[in-house]
Amino acid sequence: DDLRLSDTYANINLSKADDQSVELSEKGKEFLLTSFETADADKDGLLSPDELRDLFSTCPEYPWDPSLVRWTVQSATAGYLTKEAFLDRWNLFLFDDFRTALLTIVYMGYSGEPATAVRITRRRRRDRRSRVVTREVFYCYVIGSSKSGKTELIRGLTGQPFSAESVPCEKDVAAARTIEIEKGRPYGLIMKEISDKEIADLTISKGLLDTCDMVCFAYDVTDPTSFEFIARTYEELKKVRHSLPTVFVATKTEQEPVPQSYEVRPSEFTEIHGLPEPVNISSKIKEDADLYKQLIGVGLYPHIACPTYFDEPSGSAVVTSLKVVAAIAVISGIAYGTAKAYRYYKDRM
Repeated sequence: DDLRLSDTYANINLSKADDQSVELSEKGKEFLLTSFETADADKDGLLSPDELRDLFSTCPEYPWDPSLVRWTVQSATAGYLTKEAFLDRWNLFLFDDFRTALLTIVYMGYSGEPATAVRITRRRRRDRRSRVVTREVFYCYVIGSSKSGKTELIRGLTGQPFSAESVPCEKDVAAARTIEIEKGRPYGLIMKEISDKEIADLTISKGLLDTCDMVCFAYDVTDPTSFEFIARTYEELKKVRHSLPTVFVATKTEQEPVPQSYEVRPSEFTEIHGLPEPVNISSKIKEDADLYKQLIGVGLYPHIACPTYFDEPSGSAVVTSLKVVAAIAVISGIAYGTAKAYRYYKDRM
């Protein structure tokens, strides 16, 4: 028999806006770490594939979709998960399908209200108004032309060994890692490769583009047409979302670069748009220029990769309300002045 809980029965009625994300709460992390320790039968601090299957034995099916390519930091024993990688994998699960992830936590025996296992982040526009970013896990979309090194860029986040072979383009590729960056405080970074079809969707849907915190554009320094592709894509995406933190990355820099065929050089392009200079990396010889820490830095301080990040668009509610307040103040001032003048002349009649 196949016994499943409905979302209604499990009281999973979470909803979020496009510019919000779902993260594990402290209660959720505590539950998952306790579950990890319980499932770790040999107490080696790792979960083997068999121990992981036992952990999910109370679920109707294995919850992590095998069709998705999902990477976390590897342990010394291939296929085994450390506690840190286990939580990173859950960050990916919430990124992919937060409702199924939450339902899985219920199947695993979470005794509290399901919603207490996670937290919905504050809307990004509220962060902009307060100029304080409150997220702890950042989503980065990776965009580039074919063979520009996108997949290796994502593999590098988790220390995967270099592979000259490309992942088939129809595969959904993402990776997650937690990195300490500020006073020992850990932040999560999820990088997802965006296909050409997904790029087309992003150029017509602000809602889809709002789901990421930043975009990383990759170009191959040995391909003269590589930068033109991302430069034009950047221009299209900026029309959809003006507050888009952006980082350009030059890949395969261990090889001799060739001039890019675009109208301006990559460094000139970023200067024109007020963006950081392209970051030079080589996945092959493992030179990443601390790119991944830089990306988390962009998540925390988005204005360094988007000069207009804290500017309110002209049609926004904040700008409109400020205009209304200003108009009321002007009208009130005129009315006050008119009434005062009227009383002045009335007293002298």
